[in-house]
Amino acid sequence: MRKWVKIIIWILIILYVIMFFVNKSNINKNTDPVFYFSKQIANDGGSTIYNVLLYKIIKYKNIYNDNVIYELGDFMLKYNNPFYADLKDY
Repeated sequence: MRKWVKIIIWILIILYVIMFFVNKSNINKNTDPVFYFSKQIANDGGSTIYNVLLYKIIKYKNIYNDNVIYELGDFMLKYNNPFYADLKDY
C-alpha cells in the first residue's frame, strides 16, 4: 500500500511540473495560460490575473494599444500594472 502512495505522489508532482512548463511556454509566446483554477479581470481595461496552484500569472494589458506583458510569480504576487505606473498620483 505504501508503494502505491509514493507512486501517486510522484505522478502528481510530474503532472504539476508539466503543467507549469506548458503555462510558462504559453506566456513566453504571448498567449494565455492553459492550466489555472480561477481567473480575475482587473478593472483597468482588460488585465487578467490567473491563479494557479502555488503560483500566479498576471497579464497586464495596455488599453491604448495591444501591448501585453505577462508576469509569473508566487501566489503572493501583487498586481502592479507597469503601463499605468506614471498615473498613480491621479
